[in-house]
Amino acid sequence: ITSFEEMNLRPEVFRGILAYGFETPSVIQQKAIPAFVKYNRDIIAQAQSGTGKTGCFSVGVLNIVNPENKYTQGLILAPTHELAGQIRDVITDLGRFDNIVTQLLVGGTSVDGDREKLDNDPPHIIVGTPGRVHDMIRRKYLKTEKIQAIVPYYYFPAIKNLQEQSLYIGKNAYQLLYFGEYEDSLNLAKLAVKINAKNEKLWLILAEAQIANKQFTNAL
Repeated sequence: ITSFEEMNLRPEVFRGILAYGFETPSVIQQKAIPAFVKYNRDIIAQAQSGTGKTGCFSVGVLNIVNPENKYTQGLILAPTHELAGQIRDVITDLGRFDNIVTQLLVGGTSVDGDREKLDNDPPHIIVGTPGRVHDMIRRKYLKTEKIQAIVPYYYFPAIKNLQEQSLYIGKNAYQLLYFGEYEDSLNLAKLAVKINAKNEKLWLILAEAQIANKQFTNAL
């Protein structure tokens, strides 16, 4: 797959991609977006900085969100306030034709103000830093039972925290895990499929796949 048209995206998401200015998907986007859209599996992807990872998981999360359902369906964690804000802006732009509601949850802002926004205009997608997001979950202000996609982005401790708090997250949630650099300490025991992009420092792993490596590779 070498174009966004071939990815079987929802029409509103595709329109958002064109309006945002994306023309040809990067290598990571060519590999990871179809993998999630078609197979709905946990994904771990690595690529160099500036290769389109943010657009990649943003499109993936937006594609599974149902705008008619007024509750939180996507959760993205970032290590800094600045990065969280940048990601939120990208998702808002890409989701403009769906009227996607997003909310930023970061430290240094009013907890009561965040709670009021969550109650009065529930966001489809939340982007935040781990400390504030976990605090809002602990206080039961943030409802996570119907979350479909989780993206701990560039933040390994967030994975452990999410695993420890898995009782808060819907059992059907897909965890899309994207990172810029490989960490040898990460436990990849359950990951079953690995795809290498030729001539690129890039790999994509599909977790707990129920399909053979050959079948998956050929499908892409």
